[in-house]
Amino acid sequence: MGIDFKGLEVSTTPLVDLTGHKAPILGSIGLITVIGEEPWTITMLIKFPVIDASSAYNSVLGWPSFNASHAIMSTLHQVMKFSMKNEVGWV
Repeated sequence: MGIDFKGLEVSTTPLVDLTGHKAPILGSIGLITVIGEEPWTITMLIKFPVIDASSAYNSVLGWPSFNASHAIMSTLHQVMKFSMKNEVGWV
């Protein structure tokens, strides 16, 4: 992504996975993120922890992001719905 690691915000809390394994966080960075596809999108600033580990994912959204976007998750239906101005968007 071409991001300079010198500009990361200091973060001392480790990232813990479901098995209890802890990954040390190198820092955190705030990125403007677009969630969804037109016309159902929201744009918000999300603070991502940066770790040095291989993963199947580029990023992971956590509960703070879901709460800030007023999102509702359904793993059964594999959908996320979120509030927009006068309607509900979904991914």
